[in-house]
Amino acid sequence: MLSFLVQDYSGCIDKYVICRKCLKECEKHYRLVSGDKSSFCFVPVDSIELNRFLLDLRCFRLYRVLIGNLTSGLWNSANQRVIIEVHPPRKEPLDYAWGERSNRMMWERIELDEMMSWLSTLGGAFSALGDYKLACVSIMAKLNFLYYNCNSIVNFRRTLPGGSPFNRCGWPFDWESLR
Repeated sequence: MLSFLVQDYSGCIDKYVICRKCLKECEKHYRLVSGDKSSFCFVPVDSIELNRFLLDLRCFRLYRVLIGNLTSGLWNSANQRVIIEVHPPRKEPLDYAWGERSNRMMWERIELDEMMSWLSTLGGAFSALGDYKLACVSIMAKLNFLYYNCNSIVNFRRTLPGGSPFNRCGWPFDWESLR
């Protein structure tokens, strides 16, 4: 078993233990008992690289064993402990094209939800007025027809295999809801 500490930007320290079977996060907000900074070995690491390292430790048993074997000589003394200091990456990995696409899909969804709620509200209002005036019944029938046609078109568009990646994720499951 091998343990190390991870210190984030705000100074919070989490303790991790590497076993043969898994990587465990033992304690969140770990408190340092020793105030002597010389007994700790500070290793600065990029946050993206640390995330990849922790995921590899969680997923791959052989990787855990290799890391344990390579570092056992470094960390075996009781007075030498390792603290991994996380620092922000030099360059943020932003995908602007995906951000624009998701922003457009979000606004389409907001406008569509608003339109559907207005159609539903108008249909309900004309349905209530239809008790007293026959002309309102025909308008309510048209609104109802429009509402259900729009709803089925929206569901159909959502299930199309092409288009956005969100559509491609859920299309096999939504075909049943259209029948």
